[in-house]
Amino acid sequence: MSAIALNAQRSSDGQYIADGFFGMTGDFDAVIRVPGATWRVTLPSR
Repeated sequence: MSAIALNAQRSSDGQYIADGFFGMTGDFDAVIRVPGATWRVTLPSR
């Protein structure tokens, strides 16, 4: 399984990370990580 990375950012203090990528199905997956929590959001392509 491969994905195309769109965005990978880390705040200047390293406290949060936001990643977004398109999976092979065309859905868009976003993962946001902050201390103590992780959110994953999948947006269907259709």
